[in-house]
Amino acid sequence: MTDWPLDRVEALLAPVAALPRAADLTDLAATWPNKFLPTLLSARAAVAPLAADESAALDRSRHRIGRSDRMLRSICAAHPSVWALKGGATRMLYPAHLVRQQDDLDLVADDVATLWDVTASLLAADWEVDAVWARRSPRRSGPEITVVLTQDRGDPMPDRIEVTTDPLEGDHWSVASRRLDLTATDSASLALLLLVEEGVGRPFGARDLLDAALLLDHLADRSAADAVIDLVERHGVAVEWNRLAEALRANPAVRRASVPEPRAVHRPGTRPSVRSARHPVWWCALRAAKRIRDREGVAPLADRLLTRLQGTLGARRVYESGLAMFGIPMPDEQPVAQQRFEFAGPLGMLSTPAGRFVLSAGGGVPESWLPPIVEARSAG
Repeated sequence: MTDWPLDRVEALLAPVAALPRAADLTDLAATWPNKFLPTLLSARAAVAPLAADESAALDRSRHRIGRSDRMLRSICAAHPSVWALKGGATRMLYPAHLVRQQDDLDLVADDVATLWDVTASLLAADWEVDAVWARRSPRRSGPEITVVLTQDRGDPMPDRIEVTTDPLEGDHWSVASRRLDLTATDSASLALLLLVEEGVGRPFGARDLLDAALLLDHLADRSAADAVIDLVERHGVAVEWNRLAEALRANPAVRRASVPEPRAVHRPGTRPSVRSARHPVWWCALRAAKRIRDREGVAPLADRLLTRLQGTLGARRVYESGLAMFGIPMPDEQPVAQQRFEFAGPLGMLSTPAGRFVLSAGGGVPESWLPPIVEARSAG
């Protein structure tokens, strides 16, 4: 990869800048998502001295990134089957003088036993479980589990770690989740697919353009750019790809030949699989509620409808429908050695080595669902 001087970085970013090129770097970075200030500071530092406060900010970013990398190496050394998703493949393509900040780690575990082993090691290091997701696996007999951990400590880096057995594009709650097809997918193509998919939930920012340009250069040099379109077709994110590709083609710093044209693509849908002759209306409502949640996240309408459905159909039917269910932690519950599910009417419980969780499709748990002993513990 050839070195990218400051003028090429600024040329790449100019079409998405709402401020003039002479604007203060801090103000400019604030208009774009994805923590882009360290990249701008590192680009400027390559050609001119930084002010003292800017230099200190860049040093802090480099320190935090180094700490994140050490944590990733430590986790992967202790758990060789665990691998990192998303940002790592992109950062490897950055020119040596540019800093790419990455505030979280996305880790994939082969099985739930490994997932809970990794979680246990993070809990022992003062991390806390922020969220748990469970859904019935469409491809194997066991469930798919995702655990999100956070740490409230000074200036942490990473500040969020997600460990999952279910590598997805999108998330379980606000964007339609589709399992990634990792067959014969190289890390750069997968990183670009995940970047494109993020456009479902937010506008593309400056770092997205820089990431995409570097990834496409890398893929074009290896005659692999067309594989991206195959992934776009398979995963149904053509609208987002077109939006990103249009911004890239309009930029003189991007090699137009490296940005492939998409073919007509339809977004694939996923639907709950549960059917019940006794509840045909509620089954249709379950499909409708999932579509609302996929499109809008947990808006009040989706929340109320999914909670009502869980109360009517029962937690087991909702879980077996394939919907991801959010785990609400139970206070003062002891962890168990082996993960297990318990279903009783609308109440679903997931007991794990990291504690016990009430499962909810809509984000809330009415008190009427909870038996007295569970209600007392929850209130405590």
